[in-house]
Amino acid sequence: MFKKIWRWLKKLWQQLFSRSRIRRDDTPATANAGEKKTPRRSDAEYESLFLQLLDRVGEGASRDNIKGFLITKLIDEDELVAWLRRFGSNLLESPENHRELGRLMVQLGKVAGGELGDVAGEIGRELLGNSETRFLGETGFLNTSVIPTVDNQSADTTNSVSDDIPVDGEAEEWFNRGVDEYEAGNIQAALGCFQRAIEISPNDHYAWNGLGNALKNLGQYQQAIEAYQKAIEISPNFHDAWNGLGATLRDLGQYQEAIEAFQKAIEISPNFHVAWNGLGNALSDLGQYQEAIEAYQKAIDISPNYHVAWNGLGNALSELGQYQQAIEAYNRAIEISHNQSWAAWANRGLVINNLHGYQAALQNWDEGLRSLEPETRDYQEGCAVLHQCKGDAHYLYGKQQPNPHPYWRESRNSYITALKTLSGSQTSILGEVLREQVSPRFQLQYLEILQKLAKVCNALHYQDDFQLCLDIGDTMLENLLRQTDSQEWIIQLAKKFATFSQLRVVLLAQSSQPEKQIEALFLAEKRKNLCLRWMRDNRYAEAFDETPVQYADIRQLLNSQTCAVYWHYSPAAITTFITQHDGIQVISPQNSPDKPAVADIQIQNFEDWLKDWKEDYKTNREKAKKEKGKERWRDEMENRLMELGKILDIETIINKIADDVTQLILIPHRDLHLLPLHYLFPEKFTITYLPSAKVGIQLQHSSPDGKKGVSSLPFQWESSKNVSEFPTPPADSEANPKSKIQNPKSPDIGAQLLSVEHPSDFMPYAAVESAKIAELFPHHRRYTTDATKDKVMELLRTSADIFHFTGHAYHNLDRPIESALLLANKTKLTLRDIFDLDTPSHALVCLSACETGLTGQEGLIDEFVGLVSGFLAKGATYVISTLWRVQEISTALLMIRFYQLLNENVPPAVALKQAQNWLRTAEYSTVIPLLRQFAVEWENDASLCCDILEDSATRAEEKAGTMGLCDRPYAHPYYWAGFILSGKVQL
Repeated sequence: MFKKIWRWLKKLWQQLFSRSRIRRDDTPATANAGEKKTPRRSDAEYESLFLQLLDRVGEGASRDNIKGFLITKLIDEDELVAWLRRFGSNLLESPENHRELGRLMVQLGKVAGGELGDVAGEIGRELLGNSETRFLGETGFLNTSVIPTVDNQSADTTNSVSDDIPVDGEAEEWFNRGVDEYEAGNIQAALGCFQRAIEISPNDHYAWNGLGNALKNLGQYQQAIEAYQKAIEISPNFHDAWNGLGATLRDLGQYQEAIEAFQKAIEISPNFHVAWNGLGNALSDLGQYQEAIEAYQKAIDISPNYHVAWNGLGNALSELGQYQQAIEAYNRAIEISHNQSWAAWANRGLVINNLHGYQAALQNWDEGLRSLEPETRDYQEGCAVLHQCKGDAHYLYGKQQPNPHPYWRESRNSYITALKTLSGSQTSILGEVLREQVSPRFQLQYLEILQKLAKVCNALHYQDDFQLCLDIGDTMLENLLRQTDSQEWIIQLAKKFATFSQLRVVLLAQSSQPEKQIEALFLAEKRKNLCLRWMRDNRYAEAFDETPVQYADIRQLLNSQTCAVYWHYSPAAITTFITQHDGIQVISPQNSPDKPAVADIQIQNFEDWLKDWKEDYKTNREKAKKEKGKERWRDEMENRLMELGKILDIETIINKIADDVTQLILIPHRDLHLLPLHYLFPEKFTITYLPSAKVGIQLQHSSPDGKKGVSSLPFQWESSKNVSEFPTPPADSEANPKSKIQNPKSPDIGAQLLSVEHPSDFMPYAAVESAKIAELFPHHRRYTTDATKDKVMELLRTSADIFHFTGHAYHNLDRPIESALLLANKTKLTLRDIFDLDTPSHALVCLSACETGLTGQEGLIDEFVGLVSGFLAKGATYVISTLWRVQEISTALLMIRFYQLLNENVPPAVALKQAQNWLRTAEYSTVIPLLRQFAVEWENDASLCCDILEDSATRAEEKAGTMGLCDRPYAHPYYWAGFILSGKVQL
C-alpha cells in the first residue's frame, strides 16, 4: 500500500508545500552522551516516514507497534506533530479532495494516542466531516486500506458511502464507544454499545453494521446476518455491509451465497480490495482455485501491500501444486507485514515441508516465532499457530518412523507450548497448564489444539493425560455452548469439536473391561442420533436429552441369522463393533511396543485412500465429459476396493461373524457412509444399511397405516405378469410412454406409485426406466417438467406407497441441510424441506441416479446426515440410493429388474441383491434384445428416445462382435455396486 499512497500524495504534497518555503534545518538535536542522536529531518523526509506510518496503520498496527516504529526510526514525536499541523492546515483548504487521507488519519488518531493521535484524528475528522468518520470494514472499523485510483491529484470518492442520514449526538457517542471497545477486544461490551446506538437512532446503518461485526465475532452468525441485512435495507449501496454479510455466510459454509454478497460489494465499489479477497476465500472453499487466484490478484492490484491477499494467493497456488509460486506469495506477505504475518509463516512452512522436508519446515516456523513481535495485536494467536504447526509436523513425521515415540513426545511438547501461549501459563505440569483460565478470544483455538494433544497422548499411551485432555475439553466446550445464543452456531461448534466425543469412544473401546467396550458403542450411537436430531429439529440438544440405546434394544434388530457391523471412525482409530444376538465383539487397533503406530497407520492409510478415491472420482466426472476412455477412478475401482477391505480388516470382521449369519446390517460412520462397504463382504450375505441402530429399532415398531405393498410384506401387487423377463407394455394409456405426465384413474388396489422423472433435464434412459416401472403399478402418478418444488411437496403430502425419483441431486457436506433433489424450473427439494414436511410415510423411496458426497473437498468431521436419513426420519420404511452417478443404461436395467422382483413378492433387500447379480451377469445376448425391444416401444411416442436406444443397441452389437455375445458388459462394480438399500431389517 505504501507505494500507492506515495504515488498519490507525492504530487499533491509538492503542490501544497510550494505555497510556503520548505523548512530545512541541518542542526542536529542535542543528546545525552552515549545516546543515539535524533536527527532533524526535512519536510520531505517526514513525508516519507509519515507514509510508512500510515502503511502500518492500514495493516492494523497497535499503539505499541506505532511507538516501536517511532523509536526504531529515531523520530522526534514533537517535531512530527509540528510538521503534521503545518501539513494539515494546507490539506484543510480543500478537504473534499482528501477523504482517503482523512480516513487513514482518523484511524491513526484512534490507535496512536497522545498528541500525535489527537492531531491526526482531528485533521482526519475535519477532512471527512461527521458521517464518514464512521466508515466500517470487514472485521473491524475504518476501512483504511482502500486507496482508489487517483486522477488529477484528487481522490476518487464516488464509491464511498456518505448517506446524509442525521445521527443523534448521543447515538454517535455510543457508536464511537462501541468502536473503541471492539478494537480493544471487548466484543461483548461493543455489542451493547452498538445496540444502544441503534435504540437511539434506528436508521443508523453504520451502527447496524458495527452490530453485525460484533455478532459475527461472537459467533452469533444468524443475528449478524440480520444486522448486515438491516444496514443494507437502510443503505443498499453500503458495500461494507455487503462484505460483512459475505464473510458471515462464508463462516457458515454458505459459500455460493457468500460469493454473491462479495460480488455485490464489488459491484458497488470495484476497488474494494477486502471484498475481492473475501471472494477469493469463498472460491477457494469451493475448490475453484484458478478463479480464486484471479480474485486475490485483483485485490493485490488494487492494494499491492495487502498482505492478507498475498497469503490467500499463496494458499490457492499451493492447492494447485504450484509450490514455488506459493512460497513467493508467502514471502511477499511476510515482507509487506514486516515479518508479522503469522499466517504466511505457518502456510509457508507447510509448503516447505512438501518441497524440502520436515526439518526445513521446522526451521521456517522457528524463524517465524523469533520474528513475531510481542507488541503485535495477534502475537499470542500467531505464536500458538506456529507451535501447533510444529506439533502437527512432529506427529506426522513420527508416523513414518520405525520408532515414532521421540517425535510424538516433541509433538506433545509443541502442543502444550501452544496452549501455554494462549493461556499465559508458566508451569510445566500438564494438569496445571490445562486448568489455567483462557481468554474468550482464544477458546476456539485452544480447543482445536487440545483435541490434537489428546490424540497424541493416546498414541503415546499416556492414558492419564489422554483422560485429562478429554475431561477439560468437554468442560470447556460445554461452557462455551452455554454462552452462545445462536442455535445454528451451537450446532456448528458441537460438530466442529466432535473429536472429543470420538476420542472418548476410543478410550472406552480400548479398555480391557467388556462393560466399558459396550459403553463405547452406546456413546457412539448416542452421538449419531444427536446429529440427526440437531438436523431434524434445527436446534441443539444436549447428550442427556437423548434417550440412550441399550443392548437389549439393539437385540430387536438381531437373531441367529442377523448380525450388525457398526463402525466408528475417529482421529485415533477405526473401531468396529460386531453386534450379534449373543454378544458384542470389538475390534479397535491399539499401538503396542512391537507395533507402535498400528492405529495411526490405519487411519493414515484410510485417509490417503479416501483422498485418492474422491480426487479421482471428481477427475473421472470431468474427463468423462471431454475424453472418452480416460476414467482412472472406474478402471481402478476393483483394486482400490480390495485395498479398502485390507485397511478396514474385513477378513477379521468376517471371521468373528457366526457361521449361521446370512444377513448383515451395516452401520457406517462419517465418510464410510459414502463407500460401497457391502461390496467387501462375501456373496452369502444380504445387506441392509442403517444410519444408526435407533433408526432401525424405530422402523421395527412402525408401519405406515392403511398401506398396501412394501410396508406389509409379502407384497400384494395386483399383477399377473410373468416378470422373469421384461414385459411388453399393454396398449392402455397408463403404460403408454406418451401418457407419462397424465394421472388416469386407477382401481384402488395394489401399491400406489408416485414417480418424479428427470425434472431438471431430459434423461432418455430415465424416461424408459420410469415408463417400464409404471407398467407394474395400476395406480400411478407421473410428473416430469411440471415437477417443481411446490408441486412435489404437495404430492409428498398425499398418500403413496412408493416415491420413485429419477434425476439429479447434490449433497452439501458443509451444510448437509441444504442437500437437495434438483427439480423443474431450477427449484430444489432440500433436506430441510423433507424434515419440515408433514408427509404420510412411504413404504419405499427410490432415489435413482443420485450421488452422495464424493465430490466434497474435505472429509466429514462428524456424522453424515443425508437425504436417506431425512426420508427415514420422516417414516419411509426403505430408501434406495446411489453412491455415485452411474451410467443411465445400466441404472435403468437394474431399477426395472428390482421392481419386477418386488412384484414377485421378493423382500426389498433381497430384490436389490438379486437385481445387482442379474445385471452383473447379464450377457450381450440378453442386453441387446432388451434395448431393441425398448426402441420399438418408444418408436411412435418419443423419436429421440427411440433413436438413442437404437444407437445403444447398435454399439452393443459392435462390442459383442469383438467380445462375443457371452461377454458381460456390466460385470464391473461401477455399474451395480453403487446402489444401496437402507431401512427396515427383515427378521
